[in-house]
Amino acid sequence: MLAAAVGLTVAVHAQRGYRYMRPLDNVPAGWNQLALTGDMFRYLQNDVSDIRIWRIAGKDTTEVPYILQTEPVYTSRENKNGKETTVSLPSTVYKTSFTVEQTPEHVSRVQVTIPEQAPVDKLVLYIGDTLDYRRSMEIMSRVPRHKNRDARPLYNYRNLFSGELASGSTNSFDIPVQALDHLQVNIYNHDNAPLKIDSVKVSGPQYRLMARFPAAGNYLLVYGNPGAGSPAYDIVNFDIPVKASEIKAGAESAIPQPAAKKETSEPFFKNKFWLYGLMGLLVLILGGFTLGMMRSKDKEDAG
Repeated sequence: MLAAAVGLTVAVHAQRGYRYMRPLDNVPAGWNQLALTGDMFRYLQNDVSDIRIWRIAGKDTTEVPYILQTEPVYTSRENKNGKETTVSLPSTVYKTSFTVEQTPEHVSRVQVTIPEQAPVDKLVLYIGDTLDYRRSMEIMSRVPRHKNRDARPLYNYRNLFSGELASGSTNSFDIPVQALDHLQVNIYNHDNAPLKIDSVKVSGPQYRLMARFPAAGNYLLVYGNPGAGSPAYDIVNFDIPVKASEIKAGAESAIPQPAAKKETSEPFFKNKFWLYGLMGLLVLILGGFTLGMMRSKDKEDAG
């Protein structure tokens, strides 16, 4: 239950850095697989290195090792007759919308929008022109910057890929896996007429966690830790079964973070003892300086 998971966040406080969690309820013992949904990638690192599975019992937290399936195909050798069995994990093709803007500099800017952040590793442009062409192009990701006075968001753009569009080519481009909800494609036309963009296809890998749970019960899936590195589990060195029970994660909730410690000591001048001491020191210094001047003047007069 989500409520039960929220009630365990006091124990989660000890594990600093993770900001989001989802309950894994009534998980059977043994091998289980969990598909990562697109909305998780709003807070996951791009390499999905900050995801963990915890079993929390009182003050004790046990981490459950897992294997992250990031390749489109994996092979298992767990077979009685010695033959290898290959299981395919196809890419996900996202629903997208796009607009094309022509700039005075003869650049076609293709703005591609995905409904929600999702892992993206491939973009395909379908060109309607029948004549031969070859154009340089680049694929950019959008990074929020700030809002202007009208409360409209402003963005910076980061290059993900540079290449060329060409007739007779598939115009399919691989980019580093990133969680994105927007892409900008710049096509440099130079003195040529702009190309006709018929459609755009954006796809990404399907991520699954394969984990061997030590006992039946309730667990937590936690993530959203920018400082976490990739875990090192022994389990990655061994074969895993092709078949595993499918489990699903519950609704996402934020992990309450410990409140920042307040400064308990009083400001330097607010403490009366320090203030009186400082005033006394200043009086002694000024007095000593004045006495020294008077003695010096007496010597001059005597001379």
